[in-house]
Amino acid sequence: MAGKDTAKAGPITLALGLIIGGVVLLFYNFELIKSLNWLWKLWPVLLIAVGVEYFIKKTISQEDVGFHVPSLFLILLLILGSGFGYAATNFGKNLDGIMDGLAWGENLTYAKAWEAEPMGMQTGEELSIQNKTGKIKLLQASGNELKVKAIIRSRESGPSREIVETLTPSVKKEGNQVSVWVPETGDAGNIAIEFEITVPPQVNVKVASGVGRLTAEGMNNNLLLEGTTGSIEVIKIKGNLEIENNTGRIEVYEPGGDLVAKNNTGSIEVKSDIPLTGKYELKSNTGRVSLEMPKDSSLALDAKSQTGSISLDGIAGEVEGKGPTKKFNYTLGTGKGQAKLEVGTGSITIKVR
Repeated sequence: MAGKDTAKAGPITLALGLIIGGVVLLFYNFELIKSLNWLWKLWPVLLIAVGVEYFIKKTISQEDVGFHVPSLFLILLLILGSGFGYAATNFGKNLDGIMDGLAWGENLTYAKAWEAEPMGMQTGEELSIQNKTGKIKLLQASGNELKVKAIIRSRESGPSREIVETLTPSVKKEGNQVSVWVPETGDAGNIAIEFEITVPPQVNVKVASGVGRLTAEGMNNNLLLEGTTGSIEVIKIKGNLEIENNTGRIEVYEPGGDLVAKNNTGSIEVKSDIPLTGKYELKSNTGRVSLEMPKDSSLALDAKSQTGSISLDGIAGEVEGKGPTKKFNYTLGTGKGQAKLEVGTGSITIKVR
């Protein structure tokens, strides 16, 4: 006796999903659609469609109804692909939210204040700062004295508390260079140092930060800033800036000199209310890059995203490129300066107001 036939749910949903998705991607390749962000968000429709297909077949069919396993497997692959596509194009934004939500040293409730004796520094001398764990805040001095303050944090009790009681940062000058660092403790995970350093004008500053936020504001100095994990925020610096971060956001507001900002994993955001006419190189391997400036800026713009979109606001010109790689070239004003924006995986936004 022959077994009863079974109808299968899934093939129709798979076919429709492939047709609709293929048409959308075709339109995107011919630049009839500017962004695919909305497409990635529609993946739940595939699950709904499978359920609808099942109930329709169950209602109209005289046969038993089941699910077509190969079709469900391919639908699952489509859903995973959509998730990857959405994550890739929004990685920088999502990562910034994660990094901002981390409370560095929140469990280190014991704090000891420390302050070094002021030290004179002259124009052209160098300041080197190293801190493995904890925040670093740089400010401008009104005179020629370097002032270094710190809050040294640990747990309320245990070996780390005992270490902190005798721990003091080092500030030493050799020749034309002053170095600020923290002696090795062997318990870096339970000890954090928050530095506030007031720097004389026109001193060249180099900072190596491990885990923690690094900020600099209102300074007339050339800055070389290197971070491992944490955000780097720079506001109204008149000197040249060179910033390199491994994981975390880079934010620059009103750069007064040339700027090089490179990020391995995380976004780069540059915003200015004064016209930009210098040289700016912004590169993120994985993350988004945004540049916002007044309309009377004078720049030759060169933007490229290997995998992601390029969005324009308040600026003419057309984004070139079919498929995932996008390019944009434009001369704003007389093109006195140059801005090169590059992203591996992520989006680029250029706003002129």
